[in-house]
Amino acid sequence: IKLGIIFRKVGMIRFIFCAAILSSLATVYAEKEGCADGKKHYRRAIRHIESGGIRYEDGYTTLEAFLASDPNKWAITPFLDARGHVFNNGRWAANVGAGLRTLWKNRAYGINAYYDYRNTGRFHSNQIGVGLETLGELFDFRINGYLPVGSSYSNPYEIAFRTFSGNYMLLSQKYQSAMKGTDAEFGFHFGKSELFDFYAAAGPYYFIGKKDPVTWGGKARIAGTFKDILTLEISDSYDRTFHNKFQGQISLNFSFGPKSKIKGQRCNCKTANKLNDRMLLPVNRQEIIVIDKTRKNTIAIDTATGLPYFFVFVDNTSHSEGTYENPYHSFTQAQDNSSPNDIIYVF
Repeated sequence: IKLGIIFRKVGMIRFIFCAAILSSLATVYAEKEGCADGKKHYRRAIRHIESGGIRYEDGYTTLEAFLASDPNKWAITPFLDARGHVFNNGRWAANVGAGLRTLWKNRAYGINAYYDYRNTGRFHSNQIGVGLETLGELFDFRINGYLPVGSSYSNPYEIAFRTFSGNYMLLSQKYQSAMKGTDAEFGFHFGKSELFDFYAAAGPYYFIGKKDPVTWGGKARIAGTFKDILTLEISDSYDRTFHNKFQGQISLNFSFGPKSKIKGQRCNCKTANKLNDRMLLPVNRQEIIVIDKTRKNTIAIDTATGLPYFFVFVDNTSHSEGTYENPYHSFTQAQDNSSPNDIIYVF
């Protein structure tokens, strides 16, 4: 009986030992095989947004191409992003950018730089944009900066007489000007399933121009994606200059090229797949250059001399200094106190 008990114990030990060996071999095999392939890492998209947003009044249609290397191939993943936009009024804009992303401690970190262009009809606006981002399984954070280059404001238009002041004529005229600034966004991924993926984000923005007041406000958006193909998004922004801007967007996305080879050594396959998706997300930024339209009062300039028009005012009910507010009493005083190219205005 004792010998039987001993043999049974030895058999149990052998069973546990064999099971441990098989489990170890299975783990090694799984690491060699890796996880299931992820998304294709090239993407093209067509989308439309309505209506106006931060300093544009019309909706627009976008064609976009995003090209990235396999996020699991190198420690750093480079990408290229090109977008062309056509507004409902026929004007157009474009963005061309490049960036780098890397994985560290179950988060993706990235840096990017863009060249932006916009034709407003009044002038051609250009700017440089840079951005930093960190993307995770649940939470994202982005910050972007925008700096106009070249001519940042248009020639005056819709010029009209405003009033006289002192010895000068004031004109009311409109300008368009590109605004420099920054924005930031906190995002949250939720409701992920085989068919749907939902995302919500919100953050502040700040813009200022050469001829414009400081503009600061906030923007929030929520998006739902079906099978990585169809995306619907609504957003709303508000500030004291541009006021409330509510928008709706629809996007069709088409992935192409080879699939990403997911590696699960640093984490489980589910997490690795999500991080791979984050590495291939489009860069979210203010893709349309912020243009402000302002009306300013300026002194009228004599194009023959390059100097302001100088007016000498005469009103026989006044006894003063020849200004609009206090005209000279007589025409003789105006003649004696005026110079060539001056204009004598008699009430």
